[in-house]
Amino acid sequence: LVGNYVSALLQKTSNQTAAEFIARELIQPLGIENEFILGIPPTLPESRLAMLDGQSVLEHLMSDTTPPNLLRKILLEPWSYTSRSFNNPRLTIALTPSTYNRTDVREIELPGANGHGTARAFAKIYSAAERAIATSCRENPLGFSMEALEELQKPATGSRRGGWYDSVLLFEFPLSLCFWKPVVDRESPGRFCCFGSDERAFGTGGVGGSMAFCDPNAELSYCYLMNRCFTFVYDDPREFSLRVAAYECANYFLDKSLPLEQLREPHYLTRKWVQRHPIFFTDD
Repeated sequence: LVGNYVSALLQKTSNQTAAEFIARELIQPLGIENEFILGIPPTLPESRLAMLDGQSVLEHLMSDTTPPNLLRKILLEPWSYTSRSFNNPRLTIALTPSTYNRTDVREIELPGANGHGTARAFAKIYSAAERAIATSCRENPLGFSMEALEELQKPATGSRRGGWYDSVLLFEFPLSLCFWKPVVDRESPGRFCCFGSDERAFGTGGVGGSMAFCDPNAELSYCYLMNRCFTFVYDDPREFSLRVAAYECANYFLDKSLPLEQLREPHYLTRKWVQRHPIFFTDD
């Protein structure tokens, strides 16, 4: 939904679409023209496109890894913030990840939902921010200002009325400048998604289990993409296990210690699944 607002602002203030802005400001400077596209052109061969293997509506309803009442509101309460957000634009009666396999949907320039790219491309974008931060903008292919980088690294703050609670997703969801932010709650481990080694990290996940972020403290940029979609909002076990391994490697090579115990703690919604599948996470 935020992507629609951003697209409208760009068109009103600069007379360019979100796809044109992204191509000029991100894709061309980083040389990833063939690795990221917002809205698929008819000339792109289908052989370059992965098909999303989305779970059915019934599978979603049977899952206990999504926030309570989320699917009920999407399907049965069309007047709710949740349903209106998830069904905007209204592409089908029951929107699932597989909807984005349709050619007519792939062609739409839909910021926030319809970017097609490789994990390497997303990681390279976040790496540009990480390098600019680490080198005080000496390495800065995207031309970030120090002020912008400082804002990106600021900890998230809860709203005055609702705190961290998200009225669309129906659970606590820290955000800042449209990015997910890690928040450490030592009294209640797993309350938030702690994808970064400290609160300076910023990134965002996607439907089905994907995740990309920048962690300046760990000097790490990271992306995980998949085509088999699960129902986890935070910490898909496949992505989570890979992320933990990446941090363990980074901790080995860095001159400082990372909070590995904190990074190994999954979000409480994912913890339910982990407890049922303990073999998925072993020291081996």
